[in-house]
Amino acid sequence: SYFYSVSVASDGSVYAAGDIYGTSTYDFGNSVTVTGTHSGSNILLVKYASSGTAQWAQTTTVGSSNSFFYGVSVGSDGSVCAAGSIGGTSTYDFGISVTAEGTYSGNNIVLVKYY
Repeated sequence: SYFYSVSVASDGSVYAAGDIYGTSTYDFGNSVTVTGTHSGSNILLVKYASSGTAQWAQTTTVGSSNSFFYGVSVGSDGSVCAAGSIGGTSTYDFGISVTAEGTYSGNNIVLVKYY
């Protein structure tokens, strides 16, 4: 499991993007947990308060292959964009009423905007 990128918002909160490995539950502190749905890598985005306390974490809730977030950026409007890849031709659910379906049997690029 890795963080590949971090971004700091104007209020001092920190967003970290990467992946978690396997179907275990990961605990980021402050009762913030996520559970992987794929036996390989699963997309991960975590928000921390300026104090370093975890606020929330997000991973895909459906997906049948490896997925990663490699970059994250916070907009001036407070939105957060995470960029990465999803594997294969299955549908991935990002848990925010947003889904994406891969069109290639290998890696497919993905950009997700969180508000």
